[in-house]
Amino acid sequence: MEVLTKLLEQAVEAGNIRLHPRCHDPRVTHLLFADDLLVFSDGSRHSITGIKKVLSIFKDWTRLDMNAQKSEIFFGGYSELEASVTADISGFKIGTFPTRYLGLPLNPSRISYATMQPFLERITLKLHSWTVKTLSFAGKMVLVASVIYGMNGTASAVGARVSWNNICKPKQEGGLGLRSLEEYQKVFELKRVWNCFSQSGSLWVAWLHCNVFNRKSFWTTNDSQRFSPTVRSMLQQKPLLLDFLRCIIGDGKTASFWHDYWTDLGPLISVFGHTGPRALRLNLESHVCDASQDGVWSLPHARSDEAVTLQIVLTTMTTPSLDHGADRFLWRNGAGHYVPKFSVKATWNSIRESASVVPWHSLASGRTTVATMDSVPSSLNAVSSLLSLRQVGDTPGLRVVLILLLQAIVYCSWRERNLRIFQQTSSTEAGVKAQVHRLLQDRLISTQPPTPASTLLQVYLSLLPSGP
Repeated sequence: MEVLTKLLEQAVEAGNIRLHPRCHDPRVTHLLFADDLLVFSDGSRHSITGIKKVLSIFKDWTRLDMNAQKSEIFFGGYSELEASVTADISGFKIGTFPTRYLGLPLNPSRISYATMQPFLERITLKLHSWTVKTLSFAGKMVLVASVIYGMNGTASAVGARVSWNNICKPKQEGGLGLRSLEEYQKVFELKRVWNCFSQSGSLWVAWLHCNVFNRKSFWTTNDSQRFSPTVRSMLQQKPLLLDFLRCIIGDGKTASFWHDYWTDLGPLISVFGHTGPRALRLNLESHVCDASQDGVWSLPHARSDEAVTLQIVLTTMTTPSLDHGADRFLWRNGAGHYVPKFSVKATWNSIRESASVVPWHSLASGRTTVATMDSVPSSLNAVSSLLSLRQVGDTPGLRVVLILLLQAIVYCSWRERNLRIFQQTSSTEAGVKAQVHRLLQDRLISTQPPTPASTLLQVYLSLLPSGP
């Protein structure tokens, strides 16, 4: 692909291809993603002819050709006549939005529920297939976590007896260990902002600074309909950045004097208010380097308590200098420290609504030890008491049997509670015990025993009373 890159760059230098208006600085001729090639131009017939010529030369050199039957050309702002003429020159058929890319819908406008409907129907069909119905509870958990992760807005969630917010909690807090896509979406929106501040060598970051934040900085740019959904989602995360983003001053040419968290006072705009730029004679777009001159801080005489405090704080800080390198940004990790690395897990734990740790989470996850028992436990409290013991039983497989018994009692009790509340039906105590017995038997049959000497079902049946 390096050969194709050189050919496209030479065609741009020779004027055979005219760049897209927003691809001059930084220069972006094309992008490669997986097996796909995206070439950017002004869309004129002159540029289309130049691109075809480059692809023809590349074919002669490498014997690699493009499949015109699988390729489409999309237009925006063109009349039907212009689009038809340009499509004939390119040799591609005219595509329409929404379309599919890598199996997902692609649309220049906001993706609506109607656009996602075919995608949701495919997932629903997979969920309702007979192979899914034969999965165990753990298998269904894996399916949810890997395929339909967090899709609580589909029709399959209608009539659920448990809040999705409770399900999307860690197991230590009484949930199932799933993560809400809404929370994870916010995490990755914050990661985009972090990349915008930290990855100065990225082409995407350079393009943002030159074409989106060229007149105003990220902090002073307001959310607007003219921006893409990606940029708008980044701008909407400004309030959260105060808790996560910090800046260490180097040369002071990147850090914002008013908005970045580079002193112990926090963002100075929140300290001085809207009158701060006039009081310190630094506009909102000023950088930290603008507040120093010849190695000393050059702020006007303090006329307020806030200005006095700032000058006291600045006496403890070194002035920006080229010898210190570029400004560095830090992100808060799980321990509350600020490091030059983004942590998805730590950020998620910080923004999510946490709950108290439930005392029985280790029992439900199977991380406990048990002792032998003299008789079969007849209640949930009895099983819990056995599982709370720290001694290890001598009977192989007893620990697993007790844990599965506890889970079966919890499930059947929860199911009986829902039937009584929502369907006004109930079972007898003997009926619930029979459900627990049958459910546990089915589970033990499909579970691999820890030792070949006896199966888990045999361990369980040996605990049952021998009488009728």
